[in-house]
Order: sequence, then structure tokens, then C-alpha cells
Amino acid sequence: MRRAEPVAISGMGLVTAAGSCLPDTLRALERGGEFTPSPPPFAAAHGFPVFPCAEQTSLLCPERPGGSRGGPGDGVAAPSRLCREQPGGRYGERDPAGVCPDPAEAPFRLSRTTMLAMRAASEAWRSAGFSGTAEPPGLRLGIVVGTSVGASLDFYSLYVAYKAGKSASGSCPERTDGVRGDDASAGAVDGVPPAEIEAYLGANPAQALGEIFRCSGPAVSVADACSSGADAVGIGAGWIRSGLCDLVLAGGADALSYITYVGFACLRLPSPSVCRPFDRRRDGLTLGEGAGFMLLETEASRRRRGVKAVAFAAGYGTAADAYHLTAPHPEGRGLALAVDQALAQAGLRMEDMAFINAHGTATAVNDAAEAAFFTTRCPGIPVIATKGATGHTLGAAGAVEAVLSAAHLAAGSLPATPNFREPDPALGVRPVSALSPVRGRAAMSLSLAFGGNNSALVLTGGEQ
Repeated sequence: MRRAEPVAISGMGLVTAAGSCLPDTLRALERGGEFTPSPPPFAAAHGFPVFPCAEQTSLLCPERPGGSRGGPGDGVAAPSRLCREQPGGRYGERDPAGVCPDPAEAPFRLSRTTMLAMRAASEAWRSAGFSGTAEPPGLRLGIVVGTSVGASLDFYSLYVAYKAGKSASGSCPERTDGVRGDDASAGAVDGVPPAEIEAYLGANPAQALGEIFRCSGPAVSVADACSSGADAVGIGAGWIRSGLCDLVLAGGADALSYITYVGFACLRLPSPSVCRPFDRRRDGLTLGEGAGFMLLETEASRRRRGVKAVAFAAGYGTAADAYHLTAPHPEGRGLALAVDQALAQAGLRMEDMAFINAHGTATAVNDAAEAAFFTTRCPGIPVIATKGATGHTLGAAGAVEAVLSAAHLAAGSLPATPNFREPDPALGVRPVSALSPVRGRAAMSLSLAFGGNNSALVLTGGEQ
């Protein structure tokens, strides 16, 4: 792979269980301490804790088994207002300038995954110096969103209702048209109201953000399991380099889902207590939810606007090791291929990396595979892992961790790896365990996914 020009990152946004925005999450990581997950927001026999985005509960209703979503009867506040469909856009009303309202007042017909994406994307957009949410005149905006839950799993209650031949509207306060219960049954298909079917068909996160931002460029959702968010950033950078877009909102988003929760529980992967990446006592991952976005921008656009780059997306690589459906190659062979591609595109060497943000799920096989790669290919390079604070956000994870990596480069410091306490002699890797300075201007963020997919992003420091 040939060296490519780095792509400027002019804004970033983040929402996680550790913080409702990027600065809040960074402060939480810097404070350190024990990050303790919460009981799942749905009744589940397994009882494994999760990392929910607590501040979203006033706007977003988490899925609950049995066809209900958290509403007033469940102790979760219902949204304060309803945005009915307007001629200006399918996803809600706009002001006279054609701009969507603040995400805090967004139309709640959007799925929870898309609402998380909207919050993080809007933070990235505004931190880059843009106001409102509308494609600027003369600039072509593209959107690429990595997701897994957002692809089809935000609608558990709809699936239950459809299978039973009944409407889910009476149990779900997330009505898309302001109608509840029997009043919504007109025109139902197999007992499911058309508004609910429309909500399902319009659930594509990239499509929704495309309409909210009125973008004229491509809008693509990527579903590559846990590497989806990293792949979205890599794809978005490629759009900028090719001249397809002037601006790209690239990132990932996923909400907690009962379906994925049960799936991971059946694989016996979640921890019954807390996620401890690379720790001797690690006993599994903790599922989380969240979103992370970067605004990628051409040099011409950025310089014309007089905006400094927060960081640069310098390299991207992806490779499948075809070893196992749910486990990485124990020697990290696919990971090594992805890393080599990313370094070649960035024109850098492994020793140029100031730190590596590991996938770090705290499962036995993932941490062992990454450790095997670290000890052979990059001994001595500091390693951090942040899932102990955010949980494993699945399709969002690669983007969330890329945003954090770029933010750590910009801040010039690394936080302690959340919940890491005791090194595991069998791994030979000891992640960063105290607040430390960043020595260098490049970093790597790694994502390992089901299906044997491995992706790597190389990020470099921005302008001072």
C-alpha cells in the first residue's frame, strides 16, 4: 500500500457511559478509579451488568423484552415533546433557516442508536466551527456510520409484535406520529401499524443523519461487527482523499440491545462483575452503548474556513484472518496484516507510535491474541484500553476509541487503563496504569471483530 496524505480531523464528538460528551468522558478517564457497570435496562435471566448512557434516559427509551420500552410506568421519563413530520424533512421540524433543532430536542421517532449517533455527530459538527445542522453551501458532505445494533436490532418490540400478529404501539411511548394504542391500528399490516413499519424501514443510521444534515454526498452504514466504527473512519478518510466529499461525518453508534445481550450471554463472554482489560483477574467483557464521530475535512475547505486540525487520520488497514467465527487468531495474524497496511498508508513505522489503544475486551482469547501481537511486534510501546469505562460498544467501539486516541494525542497525556489493577504474567503486557505523558505525535487504535475482521487506524497530532 502506498503512502497517502493525512486527512484533517476538524471536530470530534463522543457520548459514552463515562460522559455525555467528549470533555466529560476525558475528565472521567483522567479521574480514574473503579468504573462500575449497572444492571441491564431489561429483565434478563443472566444478570450480567452493562454500561448504559445514563444521561440519555430522559430522551431515549431502552428496549425491554416482552414488547415494552421504558416509559413513565418503567421509571424512565418520556420525551417532553414530539416532533411531528414536517415538509422540511422526514425526521422532524426545522427552523426557518432549514436547520434541525438541537439534539436534546430531536424528534424521538429516531431509534436509540440514531439518537446516540446524532448527539455525537452534532458535537463533532459544532466543535469544527459549524452551527446548526445543514450541509454548508458549496461543500459536499458525506456520512458513514459503523453499527451493528443500529442495522436491525433496535426493534425488538416490533419483532415480538409482528410474530404475535399484534401491534406494539400500546406498549411503546416512542410513537412516530403522536398516536397511541388502538388509534394507531388503521392501515396495519399483519397487526403492525404502518408508522412502526416506516420507523423500521427508516432505521438506517446513516440515512437518518443524511436527512438531518441534508447532505448531498454518500450516506452509508457499515456493519462489520466490532470493527464497524474503525472501518467507517477509514472509509470516510478515503472519500476525502478521492475528492468524493469536502466533509465527512465518520463514526459509529450502537445502543444496548436485548438481542445482542442474550447472544453474548450465550457465548459466555460477559463478566458477572466488571470489565478488567489485560488484568490477571479479567473474566469477560461488559456490553455498553455510545457513539463517537469525527468530522473529516479537505485541506482546501479547512484553510478557507481558518480552522485548525484537532488531529489527522493518517492510515487505515483492515484484514480478515479467517480463523474462527467469534475468536481472533491466537497469534494475531490478521491483526498484523491490518497494522502493516495502516502503517504503510501513514508512511510511519511501529516505533513511531506514542501509544496503542487496544481493543482490550477483557476476554481470555482477545487479550491473549493482542498481547501476543504486542510482545512480538511492538514491545515497549505504551498500551491503553478504555472499555473498562465505556463497556464494549460493539459497532461504535472502533470510532469511540479512535476519538479517544486523537483526544489523548491532543491533550498530551494518557489516562490509566480503567479497572486494571494486577498484571497477568501469562500475557507479558502491562497497560498504562497511571496518568502519563504522551511521548510522540502518532498513535494506533485497534479493533478486532467477530468473523475474523481486524482493523487498525493510525492517527497523528493536530496543529498547535
